[in-house]
Amino acid sequence: MLGEFYEIQNLISIEIPTETERYLMSSIEFNERLIGIVGPRGTGKTTLIFQYYIKNYNDPSKFLYLSGDNIKVLSTGIYNIAKEHVQYGGESLCIDEVYRYPNWAQEIKNIYDSFPKLKIIISGSSSFLIQKSSIDLSRRLVLYHLHELSFREYLKLRYKIDFPFFTLDEILNNHIKIALQITRKLRVLKYFKEYLEYGNFPFILEGQSTYKMKIIQMIDKVLYEDLPSIHPIKYSGILKLKRLLN
Repeated sequence: MLGEFYEIQNLISIEIPTETERYLMSSIEFNERLIGIVGPRGTGKTTLIFQYYIKNYNDPSKFLYLSGDNIKVLSTGIYNIAKEHVQYGGESLCIDEVYRYPNWAQEIKNIYDSFPKLKIIISGSSSFLIQKSSIDLSRRLVLYHLHELSFREYLKLRYKIDFPFFTLDEILNNHIKIALQITRKLRVLKYFKEYLEYGNFPFILEGQSTYKMKIIQMIDKVLYEDLPSIHPIKYSGILKLKRLLN
């Protein structure tokens, strides 16, 4: 049973970029037994998880990646998969888009209690649903939120222009000095205008010409897949939301 999941995992990992990382990577305490990573679609949660896997696991059988809506996962059950994974020496288990799996919170709790040496990572686009269900996982789940790209991170990822992080106090007290340091390196307004149009999501690195098309596709997935999984909504209601967004 596990062989098919390892094969999917390896196929995905081949396509994962490793030269750039999102800001959250350095903040996550991966030694925790149960970690949750939430955030909007397209912010790079799956990429972040696979970058961690590539950097820390030479043996694919030690780390198992699952998607919560995979038909094999739905029919077999994540608890049964986790049990077999542990029996064959598995150390970490990741369930991506976990909220798509029915009764996921209860099964994650059972896995957590049954296999004390297994590290678990869950992720999902629906932060509302994960935070709501985290009541069942209180004292167990450490939750991280992956935000969209900041202007500073956009410059670093796309143009390799790296500015240091400044606190609010530093900006308030030294804003003139900081502004001079930045404007000596680049024309801020030119890049900022570009950022407002193309800079919110890291898939801009895949090409500017397809960026807006991917935004539209992402909106459709949120409306037709994510929203109904949180709250029952009629098709006519989704059409009204699309008109409102337009």
